[in-house]
Amino acid sequence: MSFSWVPFYREVAQTVLEYENRQGELLTLLREMKATGLPTIPLEENQADGTMTPLEVMEPFTFLANIARVETPQSLKICAFLKTRWSLQSPLPTDFNGRAAIQPRGGGSWFFAAVGDGRGPEEISRLWTLARQAFDGKVEDLDASLFALCLTHRNLAIRKLTTGLSWFSPKGFLPLGDPMLPFLKAKGAGFDARGIERHEIGAYKQLMDAAHSLTFDNLALVKESREWKPVDAILPPILKRDVALNQILYGPPGTGKTFNSINRAVEIIDGLALEDRDECKARFDELRALGQIEFVTFHQSFSYEEFIEGLRPVLDEDGDGQARYEIRDGVLKEMALKATEAAYGSTHSRRPTFDELWQLFLSGLESNDVVPGLGEGRYKIVVNETSVKGNNIAGDAAQDYSVSLENLRFLWENLPFNARPDSPTLRGILGKGFACNLAGAIFLALQKIEEQAFPALTKQLNFGNAPRFVLIVDEINRGNISKILGELITLLEDDKRIGKPNELRVKLPVSQDSFALPPNLYVLGTMNTADKSLALLDIALRRRFSFVEMPPRAELFPDFARETLQTLNLHLEAALDREHRLGHAYFIGCADIEAFDRTFRDKIIPLLQEFFYNDWESLRAVLGESGNGTFIKALPALPGIKTRTKWRWWFDADGSEELPCLAALKANYARLATGDGETP
Repeated sequence: MSFSWVPFYREVAQTVLEYENRQGELLTLLREMKATGLPTIPLEENQADGTMTPLEVMEPFTFLANIARVETPQSLKICAFLKTRWSLQSPLPTDFNGRAAIQPRGGGSWFFAAVGDGRGPEEISRLWTLARQAFDGKVEDLDASLFALCLTHRNLAIRKLTTGLSWFSPKGFLPLGDPMLPFLKAKGAGFDARGIERHEIGAYKQLMDAAHSLTFDNLALVKESREWKPVDAILPPILKRDVALNQILYGPPGTGKTFNSINRAVEIIDGLALEDRDECKARFDELRALGQIEFVTFHQSFSYEEFIEGLRPVLDEDGDGQARYEIRDGVLKEMALKATEAAYGSTHSRRPTFDELWQLFLSGLESNDVVPGLGEGRYKIVVNETSVKGNNIAGDAAQDYSVSLENLRFLWENLPFNARPDSPTLRGILGKGFACNLAGAIFLALQKIEEQAFPALTKQLNFGNAPRFVLIVDEINRGNISKILGELITLLEDDKRIGKPNELRVKLPVSQDSFALPPNLYVLGTMNTADKSLALLDIALRRRFSFVEMPPRAELFPDFARETLQTLNLHLEAALDREHRLGHAYFIGCADIEAFDRTFRDKIIPLLQEFFYNDWESLRAVLGESGNGTFIKALPALPGIKTRTKWRWWFDADGSEELPCLAALKANYARLATGDGETP
């Protein structure tokens, strides 16, 4: 079996290691690569203030991630570019058998965090040191503490790091990306799965030994794992059962609904519940960077245009700089297109190549050389061997634009299936100074040719083995659901999804696109049921979701206050309802009574005031107050003014900053338990 990529990658890795003090040269090389039309990793990063600035640092793993791409044709082109620029002696690869790859989308291809995401001062230097240890090495050559420190990076988990290590020493490191772990289990290799999830280098060494008991050839093992198909007996439990496509986590405030949405999203996609929170959060960040998870918060001004699609004003950089309107996809539509594209990519069917579609495009120009754009634009075009020139005959400015065939080919190979080629999307791939309107018009024409000339495409979608995608909608009941979803509310139903018996498509009112939701897109919402100022979900939407209650967890209350808080929740449920109980999250950080008292005064008492607005009698009963109590006292009557008894908080009356809340609650409830006082 041929592994022709190994010597070439070794020479590239050896060369990259010479650039630790010349990182700017690596970045210049990547930007030159991008200028020639080759795909690159993102070369800008977000700052703490939200602005985007050019990337100024680089390390070996991320540089090699640009070559180790899922798309083999692009990898070959990049290898050829580097061979020429660095005068490499190794022959170009003819195959990538046994090579682990990553999906180079967004910051998910980086092995370090952006500045705006909290990159630590040592992250880059750690990765340079680890790469030197890994080159032509094995697990025993790595510094265990350095290995552990690298795995604290925000978007770096053990699956990704071991994949990077395998590029520097294919025979010394086994990449743990999917589906290696279930594959090894199926082959009978024993290893400490929990240790792997906890990022323990000892567990990784044990796994390597177990793998070598099967074969000493890592490359053959990787290739075999890629061809292996899991059987139902070894699938994780969540993947063997039907998971509700639409779920809502609901409950009182402070019960960890948003916190648990992260765990649940990872569990839905990977099929495994990670018990370690840091590991789970790292995996969540990794999946989000890959585009498999998106997070959005509903609010009262959130609209259909933000969730589905709408018109957005943009400056026409190709023309006179005037503002115009473009159709922009919302978050749900973007996720639906990604999930559909992933299902297409999971089948063995072949999508038409750019060259095939381009020939059909050229043959169509014999009778019509005008190409309609996304808006009102209509381009009269002229094609030569290397580029396309076009003039917008519908515009006021008589100006020619030009786009190279290489850039068009690059767009076709890198834009998601069925993506809308609007200017912001194209600029995000190719940068500014690019004739985006003309390219978008041609790209749209190619999509129409694909739809007409390859009608079997939709039948080739394979959702059975497609990766899962999760859209988290926090505070789902804070938005105007009817306004946000519009006519798409019906598409949420399981049997209305693509490929289901009652598949349903709607024509979107702005773009006129035919749209449906794929069955590998999961919607996970959270809902605070105590906020009665908000409307709960209407019946039409409610029946399309499964509801998972998130009650307060008494075992997470502080030990010294658990019984008291349970009693308080019983009183709240009796006076109001179960939706107004206090969640455990309020007290997670209360290590002592002083912290508890401070939390109760600053967070719980204001919350109780909201619950019992001006109903002082009920509030006193819930707190177990009697007579002139500890928390609440009666206002003294004023001469000449006849009124019913009014109340105020004790600490408001005397200006005290101290309030022994826990001691007062315990005393009040003890008095109630003995019958010496009022009952709620």
